[in-house]
Amino acid sequence: YTGKSVWTGMDSVVIDRLYKDGFCPIKEMGQPIPQANQYFILRNGKDSVMGCYDAYREEMVRVDKRLAYGIKPRNAEQAFALHALLNESVRLVTLQGMAGTGKTLLALAAALESRRLFKQIYLARPIVPLSNKDIGYLPGDIKSKLHPYMEPLYDNLKFIQQQFPENDKDYQRITEMQQQEKLSIVPLAYIRGRSFSNICF
Repeated sequence: YTGKSVWTGMDSVVIDRLYKDGFCPIKEMGQPIPQANQYFILRNGKDSVMGCYDAYREEMVRVDKRLAYGIKPRNAEQAFALHALLNESVRLVTLQGMAGTGKTLLALAAALESRRLFKQIYLARPIVPLSNKDIGYLPGDIKSKLHPYMEPLYDNLKFIQQQFPENDKDYQRITEMQQQEKLSIVPLAYIRGRSFSNICF
């Protein structure tokens, strides 16, 4: 199960309805019942539309390439990922893909977009020793030791921040969230054993 499927030869009425109304009852599509939150590319010749199966409503709903804190998906897979990340009824999202496909960037952008729903955002990353040298070999205090391992998260945060001018409130809000520790970057190992409430990971 990859999370997405392609249905070809779809009735043009279904595609038109998804574009017009934004949804279509699954019973009217002449297809087997999908898994909950399964994503689809529905095609009829040259016409196509992206959709997601809403198991609660038993409907296929249209998926659009929407913005999340200045970040816009570039392909169907990224649009599906962002749709799942921003879906309040989905409590856990796992993304799998090759390096550079935007998994961390999209997750971070979705967290910032949904910040009003949470008290705090945690960005966690595993510490993988480099050249067989553990974290203890690095100089400095714990923050200095961790910084090289957390650099990819800082890079993605900086990229999102640079989507806005420096005097923009969205640019300044990221800096404020870090200063107030509402946005925290921590090693994954430090999460074990802790208890959290109303936190976005």
